[in-house]
Amino acid sequence: MRLLIIFARAYPGRSAAMLACLLLAAVAEGIGMSSLLPLLDIVTRSGEVDAAASPGVLDAQGSVLERFVIGLLASLGLAPTIGALLLFIVIGILFKAALMLLANKQVGYTVAHVATDLRLGFIRALLAARWPYYIAQPAGALANAFATEAQRASEAYLFGATIIAFAIQSTLYLTIAAAVSWQATIGAAVVGSSTMLILSRLVRVTRKAGAKQTRLLKALLARLTDVLYAVKPLKAMAREQLIGPLLENETKRLNRALQRQVLSKEALRALQEPLLVASMAGGFYLAITRWHVPIDSVILLALLFSRALISLNRVQKQYQAMAGAESAYWSLRRTIECSEDERETTEGRIVPVLEHAIELDRVSFSYGDKIVLDEASLQIRAGEITAIVGASGAGKTSIADLLIGLVTPGSGQIRVDGTSLTEIDIQAWRQMVGYVPQE
Repeated sequence: MRLLIIFARAYPGRSAAMLACLLLAAVAEGIGMSSLLPLLDIVTRSGEVDAAASPGVLDAQGSVLERFVIGLLASLGLAPTIGALLLFIVIGILFKAALMLLANKQVGYTVAHVATDLRLGFIRALLAARWPYYIAQPAGALANAFATEAQRASEAYLFGATIIAFAIQSTLYLTIAAAVSWQATIGAAVVGSSTMLILSRLVRVTRKAGAKQTRLLKALLARLTDVLYAVKPLKAMAREQLIGPLLENETKRLNRALQRQVLSKEALRALQEPLLVASMAGGFYLAITRWHVPIDSVILLALLFSRALISLNRVQKQYQAMAGAESAYWSLRRTIECSEDERETTEGRIVPVLEHAIELDRVSFSYGDKIVLDEASLQIRAGEITAIVGASGAGKTSIADLLIGLVTPGSGQIRVDGTSLTEIDIQAWRQMVGYVPQE
């Protein structure tokens, strides 16, 4: 549920609007459902109805719930007739439908915002990172973060919002049921909680499978992108068959993770129904034989408990789906945070002009343990064409990257017209550069 709290803080307005609509929808449905008990009382307890004077009219005697509904109708100037009660039920359902539409609209907008905001945050963090960070990142992993992980993260929010909706509905049904028979309601709550506890292991399996799916998909796309970059030389040397088995093996591992996720979902779906039926049967037996609940109340309790337990089962299903998708959100957040940690920072404020020359003064540079430049010195005069010639790996590209500040030297100085590159506004300096890579 930590993910829901994060999204609620990120989108407080829409989250509050969604919650308000869901609560009002629950109230509207509750009033409509409450009207069922007096309606059933009219049908099953005809002895309490003065048929000669007022056919189909209920008196003010009965349970707390019945008296509440009759009092509500009286405040509106309506008699508790079959027609009035049916109208009350229909109006309650219509209000619920309208409010659920508004709630789902807020959820839909927020889902789109979640994916968009995550992608924008990812792009901004990535573009602001230092150049060495890009070198170490597989392009496929970054593409997967932008496309797949952002989408799965937004779906996790959708599943979370659905959990809230079903939780409110189940709470509503149990509250109404408690007004009819608190003993039966406590029993139903215990049964529902026990069922969810029994099936919670399947949720944990889905969570693990979802996390493994996220890792494998990121690794597979990273490797696939690397292969596509090098596919021409691989095919030219007839070596593509060497990389094929590796990609196939990772694809099969991803398939096994997906199979475990699907199996746990279907197992949850298959087990929930028989447990629900067994629970309902036991509840009916106790209500009729031990607690001697009136038949009209038993009918209403049957409807309420079935809907409450179905809603609780849906809560668990949606929680299982959210558990499978939330790993994508945490993976994307880690990628964004790593990019932000590698943010390029510059302190230079001097606007460059380049009237005289660019100088490298005893510059040393290396990639890890590989030394590329060792106290190299060079002067490139303004207005002249300078070509740097050398073997592959001699440091030509490294010199270009040093001159524009993409990488920094291990020692030595780079100066523009005598001013150190660290004192120059690096963005202004790069805007003066025309750069054509060898690719």
